[in-house]
Amino acid sequence: MEDRRHRFTFPQFTIIVTLPIEDARKGSVFVATKRKVKEFEYRFAHLLMDYSGRIRRCPECQRVYLAIRVDQRYCGPRCQTRVATRKWRESRKADQRRSAAVARKAGKDRGITQRKGREGWWVRLYVDGRERWYRCDTKSQAKALYGRVKAEQREGKYFEKAKAVPFREIAEEYLKIVDSRRSRKAMITLG
Repeated sequence: MEDRRHRFTFPQFTIIVTLPIEDARKGSVFVATKRKVKEFEYRFAHLLMDYSGRIRRCPECQRVYLAIRVDQRYCGPRCQTRVATRKWRESRKADQRRSAAVARKAGKDRGITQRKGREGWWVRLYVDGRERWYRCDTKSQAKALYGRVKAEQREGKYFEKAKAVPFREIAEEYLKIVDSRRSRKAMITLG
């Protein structure tokens, strides 16, 4: 086996060159100096030459990084995930804007239908777990009714339960009405 290392000595530094092995792509260069700062400069320059195509700036965080893979675009998984999440959210917003403009899911109007054998458009709602149908003359009326009722349901205004009124209040109100009728009859008979 022949020696693959060659040493070149100069007054300020020494260069050691290793020739490539048959199956390796390239050899290596090692610089040794008496002054450590100069040695660092040489080694750093050598690294820059070797990896110049892989030293990049992350488009997300603007950090300078050394790419491990040729197709690596971001400095790490954190920036890559952040960009992917942002793109996904933007696509979701665009989908929601489109669906909000259409106001229907998968091209079908929810809760609005035409019933077989019956005229007009029908709105189907569930009230206290029971299905209720409301008839409208046109589809636009049915859409408007459905939207209005659903909004009222979300706000808690629609289908309010009647408040319990004590029997005493109902009886007093009834007696007032009866007394006022009696007094009118008495005035008519006297008058």
